[in-house]
Order: sequence, then structure tokens, then C-alpha cells
Amino acid sequence: MIDDILKISKLDTGNIEICDEEIDVDSFLESIELTFKSEIEHNKLKLLIDNNKKTRILSDEQKIFQIFSNLIQNAIKFTDEGVIQLNCLVFEEKVRFSVKDEGIGIKEQDFEKIFERFGQTEMGAARRYGGTGLGLSIAKGFVELLGGKIWCESEMGKGSEFFFEIPAKILEVKEKKNDVDNQSLNEEIAGGLSFLVAEDEYSNFVYLNELIDSERNSIVHVYNGKDAVDFFKKGKSFDIVLMDLKMPVMGGLEATEEIKKINPKQVIIAQTAYATSYDEKKCIEAGCNAYISKPINPQQFYALVNQYKKKKILII
Repeated sequence: MIDDILKISKLDTGNIEICDEEIDVDSFLESIELTFKSEIEHNKLKLLIDNNKKTRILSDEQKIFQIFSNLIQNAIKFTDEGVIQLNCLVFEEKVRFSVKDEGIGIKEQDFEKIFERFGQTEMGAARRYGGTGLGLSIAKGFVELLGGKIWCESEMGKGSEFFFEIPAKILEVKEKKNDVDNQSLNEEIAGGLSFLVAEDEYSNFVYLNELIDSERNSIVHVYNGKDAVDFFKKGKSFDIVLMDLKMPVMGGLEATEEIKKINPKQVIIAQTAYATSYDEKKCIEAGCNAYISKPINPQQFYALVNQYKKKKILII
């Protein structure tokens, strides 16, 4: 609830930077699939991805991920059985994504109301199905921040499809030779490493678990920074510790300071969904050595692990 209100506040004040970067849409949709795979399967649903062609675009990956996250969570909430489908269509100067479900559906007169923050329709659903009643409003805010539009098509009892369309520069598609490189990177990190993952969002942990490959590396999961610090106080050690910045009980920055007191040589790499210059400054001041942003790019993640795999590192 607090996190959603903070996002609304940042959207209202314009205190959010747009960071355009190259996005391989195929890889991006695969990362979304990994992130939500466990939750979707737990709810006895299926996830399908329909991408019309190999595409690279220039846009803000984090914002698009946040939009997808809110729409997928909404689809899971209102779908008891069936399929959730992600779609992508590319036009000359824009790209259209959508999330389609086979849930309860929405009345036509509510198509606009559902995007209102704390609106009667959304809050009524929140009371019945859980949630804050802000998810769709936040998604709309991010879409409009990117200069796009969002809308819904639905039929009661048959499901809904949420579309969002944003302007984007379409880039030349590169050869897929990187697939071999990615595979070799993955193979290089596999082999007896120990990981401590401090992450309060279970879906994020599931994604990290997929990247790490738990069959070849040992993984311990904690839900806050205090529990991570306690491991070090007890004399435990790990090859790599992955920890989020925003967590209950103790956040990542405080955990960094405490672990640095115990092990000053520990290398620390900050990881957060809010990748701004201010966030980076705070991480460095707290003692972090480097910085990586969510959603985690597999290539960047493997490169970091390969860089520090012979050392003990803390990724926060």
C-alpha cells in the first residue's frame, strides 16, 4: 500500500526520470515470464506470449516492466482459470502491448472508472479480491509518462484485454549470435557457488532463482536486511549475496552499512527499481561498490557474477 502511494506521489510531482535504452522485446517478455511463472502456476493458470516478430526498441524498460507487472497482477486477481496472454505489435513509430485474461470481465460503463485512483469500481474490487485499488491507476500514470495511452476491452464472463501503446524508436534487429554468448555466461556461473538472496517480493526471488540455477548453486532466501545481517553476525559466509533496497524491518542501505562493519572487504552492488542519479548517490554513500537496476537484465547479471565470482560479493 505504502509503495503504491509513493509511486502515485512521484507520478504527481513528476519526480520520475525517463531512461531510454535498447530493449530486446523477446528477451524482455521472457524475463516477465520468468518473474511471474511461479505465481501464475500457483493460481493454476497458464501464460502465453504472442510476439509478432523479433524486435528491438528504444524506450524505458523499467517503466514498461512496471506497467506489465500491474496489468498481470490484475489479470491473476480476477481470473480463476484459463490463460493469461501477453501480446506485442510493432508499428512504424510506436509499439502496442496487451495483457489478455479469461477472467470475470468488466462492465462497459466501468471501462474508464477502473483507471481512476481509489475509484468506486476499483476500490470495490480491492475490497473483494484484495489489493490497494491503485494498480491500474499507476499503470496509466506510467503509460502517460511515456507519452502513450491505455485502454480496455472486455466482455462480462469472458475476460478482459488491457492495451497500452507508447511511442518508441524501432531499432535494427541484431543477429541472435548473442544467444551463444548468453548460454556460455550462464554455464560459467554454474558450479557450486553459494547465494544469499534477501528479497521481500517472492516473484522477484523466483526470477533470481531461475537466473542463478538452483540445481547447480546453493541458495538461501531471506525477506529483509536484518535477517541477512544476522547471517554475517553468526559467522556465516556466501560467495554472493543478492539483496533488495526496499524491504521491511531493515532496508538494503542500512544492511549494507552493518555488513560493512562486520566485513569491510565485502563488495556491494546496489539493486533497485528506482534507478535515478539520487538513488545511485545514496547507494555509494552507504558503501555500495556498484549499481544494477530492476528488472535485472540477464546479460548484465551474468557479467557481474563472472566479474566477482572469485570474490565474496554483496548485491543490494
